[in-house]
Amino acid sequence: MPTQTANFPAPGEVFESRYRIERLIGSGGFSRVYLATQTDLGRRVALKVMLADQKVHSLNGADSDADSHGLAERFLQEARVVSNLRGPHTVTVHDHGRTSHGHFFMVLEYVDGLTLSQVIRSQGALDPRRVANILRQTLESLHEAHLLGLLHRDVKPANIMLFEHLGRGDNVKVLDFGIAKFVQRGDANDHEDLTRSGSILGTPRYMSPEQLRAETVGPASDIYSLGLVAYEMLMGKKAIDSNSSVVIIGQQLTARPFAVPNLPTIPPRLRMIVNRMLAKDTSERYPTAEAVMADLEQLTSGSFSGTQQFASRQPNLTPMDDFPDLSDSIEVLDLEEFAAEEPRAAEGSPHRMIRAAALFLVLSLLVLVVAVLIKRPKPEAEAVETPPVAAVLPVVEPIAVAAPDVGKLVEAPAITHLTITANDPAAKIYVNGKPSGISPIIIKASEVSLPIRIRAVAKNGGERLVVLDSVVEAVEIDMSELASQEAAKPETIPAKPDRKPDRKPDRKPDPKPDPKPDPKPTLTLPALDY
Repeated sequence: MPTQTANFPAPGEVFESRYRIERLIGSGGFSRVYLATQTDLGRRVALKVMLADQKVHSLNGADSDADSHGLAERFLQEARVVSNLRGPHTVTVHDHGRTSHGHFFMVLEYVDGLTLSQVIRSQGALDPRRVANILRQTLESLHEAHLLGLLHRDVKPANIMLFEHLGRGDNVKVLDFGIAKFVQRGDANDHEDLTRSGSILGTPRYMSPEQLRAETVGPASDIYSLGLVAYEMLMGKKAIDSNSSVVIIGQQLTARPFAVPNLPTIPPRLRMIVNRMLAKDTSERYPTAEAVMADLEQLTSGSFSGTQQFASRQPNLTPMDDFPDLSDSIEVLDLEEFAAEEPRAAEGSPHRMIRAAALFLVLSLLVLVVAVLIKRPKPEAEAVETPPVAAVLPVVEPIAVAAPDVGKLVEAPAITHLTITANDPAAKIYVNGKPSGISPIIIKASEVSLPIRIRAVAKNGGERLVVLDSVVEAVEIDMSELASQEAAKPETIPAKPDRKPDRKPDRKPDPKPDPKPDPKPTLTLPALDY
């Protein structure tokens, strides 16, 4: 019988005399996960193994042994953390320990399903009803962890497992609390970050701006990461369309937020919930998972009426097919190295040379764009959006542990359009007294004058009036109270009684004229000739 070696175990080996390795099912930043069978109980389990001499790979491609002890601490912390979580949407830990070869291992329940990243890759955009269901379950897992003072810090599609149970699909298990962190109320220094000073650990594509700046983080950081996951589920694509860590971090640190657009397939209320989760400013973001769940509970079946129905499809992937690309993996980001100039790039490693060339290209393009914008005449009233290249501005400015608010360096783009929606799909919208169409509508900000008077008229005649003193991106008018009211009856004017046609008065017969007296007889004498 094959026996365990000092390297990662291989299929057919018996690990720690109890777990027979079946096959590899996943590979993360620091460990591997196998499907195994616990021989004494005959049950299938997920065996997670990290080698004793595992090295840390930083952003610049260099390897370091300085964090080997920290990796071991994080691995053991995950076992301790998850064993304290009892929610149905968090993976269960059965066993953990260290082998005679120095390998750290953890035995978890085996979830026979697919990661959310596999499902999105196979099916594209998901039905909004599925998105709301997956969000609720994931938030329940995070809410329990947050109540215990624990932040996940690596929420992403690859760490959310979907499986079927008792004939019902889309059941959620949240995985991989390997870089979780305890945060005590009132004192953020009670538990130091296990990453070395001056560095941060995580997956840049899903890290919150405050996490990337190495600032104090709270539950809102996990909410932001889950918001990016919700964006992918609704849109079928990642919010940042790049695999470069430099570009990804630059776009995360700009002030301009990611936002789900106004589409007929996405309910407006769900879109607004996700966009609030994605707010770059923590004061504008949901503070807790419980707050997000409360708003999701307000979604009713009516909220999804009129949206496009998605065909139900089963993905054709197996767990072996999902090995995430490097841009979705955990990285150790050295803030000083990331922000510093690289004068030795020519004599350094190929990674340094590539980064230097990319930085030079980005800066050259930025200078060219700025020059074109300066020379191009624009009327003062024209709204100018921030060029997409501005997303890499944080690369030019140094990023340190106590970094300045890089988001303030980029001016927020002017609002060019106003979206008006009403939760009555038949409501007619009038803007400044002019009919503008049936909800929802989109109008250009340049075509309206302040104040903006928006009147929504329901099918039953009821109406709502909203007055704006400034242009905003979106307005939602709540007309639910008008649904139960009877339609206004038109004023009726009592009809005049039917008039009989005028009748001429009966004419009296003309009085007979008095008979003229007979003329007196006259005597006519013949003429006499004289």
